[in-house]
Amino acid sequence: MSLLNYNRNTDADWEHIAKRNPYYGVLTDERFLNRNLNNDTKAGFFESGIREIAHIAGFWNDFDGQKLNAALDFGAGVGRLTIPMAAYSKLTVGVEVSDSMIAEFKNNLKQFNIKNAQIYKTIDDLLLSNPAKMFDWINSYIVFQHIPPSKGYILLEKLMKILKVGGYFSLHFKIFNVKETKVGTVYQQTDFNTQTALYANHSEALGEMQMYDYDINKIYYLFLKYGVGDFKCITRAMGDNFTVLLIGCRNNFTLLPPIAKHAFLKCAEEWSQAITEMQGFSYNESWGTWTESLEALITFYLLDEMCGKDLVMDIVLKAFLDKRGEQNFKICAGNEIIAEYTTRDDSVTEYCIHIPSDIIMRDYPYLTVKFVIKNPTSPYQYKQSGDTRKLGIGIMRLLIKKS
Repeated sequence: MSLLNYNRNTDADWEHIAKRNPYYGVLTDERFLNRNLNNDTKAGFFESGIREIAHIAGFWNDFDGQKLNAALDFGAGVGRLTIPMAAYSKLTVGVEVSDSMIAEFKNNLKQFNIKNAQIYKTIDDLLLSNPAKMFDWINSYIVFQHIPPSKGYILLEKLMKILKVGGYFSLHFKIFNVKETKVGTVYQQTDFNTQTALYANHSEALGEMQMYDYDINKIYYLFLKYGVGDFKCITRAMGDNFTVLLIGCRNNFTLLPPIAKHAFLKCAEEWSQAITEMQGFSYNESWGTWTESLEALITFYLLDEMCGKDLVMDIVLKAFLDKRGEQNFKICAGNEIIAEYTTRDDSVTEYCIHIPSDIIMRDYPYLTVKFVIKNPTSPYQYKQSGDTRKLGIGIMRLLIKKS
């Protein structure tokens, strides 16, 4: 049984490989070891990337002959796939964690005279520099399998978050191994808890990359969260390792049903292309929805016309008063408090709250609105009913518009 270290610093492994055999690190073929590299083998290396990208772009009819505005290659390495992607996009960005790979990537851009490609070490570095806030195409091939899944799922969500509505993705994951045993074929997926326990007294040399399995259910959940329902699943075998290349487009709404059912969001399409997250709210009622925790939040994917504008949030709500006969709540946008109220009235009230454009632009096109409740209280505590939910504010209508 192959042991995997789920806490291993694979970034250090990758840099170790990049310093010694960067091309072999990308494609484990002996032709690409440093000692065997020459003009012909290097040309073959990049030709394989051209074929791979042409094959993927063919699923979308080469984007109908239209150049995309921005494309991203996650795990760019020395540019095997990023460089051919540049032919399909006005701006192509690579994300690569290894400094040595980045140096070789830049050399290859010069060699191929590529003017419309850039490279960043992390997704966060990319977003700070802001060459393109959202991408029309996001690609990653034979990369996630070398990243521990606990870290990989976070990275995958970051990628889905910056994929434009209507944008394309081609993402590759390892999902299981196939083993032949005396009792027949075994389909084996590595398990985090078992592997971690077994690995306690086991170690490997720096630079020995590991192959991690991803749970297709968790990937599918993230797809649904970001509006992806239909996609192609292309299975590929790499020896005993079975992988999938997932190819599709992001739709203009989330496919997680509970998010779409809240009455107070029934007109959300007026300002939002999608609602990607809701937390801390109770079930939908005919009049609206109660918060039922200390914090409740909603994340919207705003319409393009909201970009760079001051906005106004028009919200109609009622408060559930605590034992002192009051309720205090804060309203935040982009983690910044934009309003704070203390009310001693449980009647329906309308609030009109200004959201400055600089808050909108920090995470545009996303806007997270958070409600922080000081003292949520249950009707059961007051012997009003058997309702044990910790209620704070009940939202009846929420509208975001230009000021």
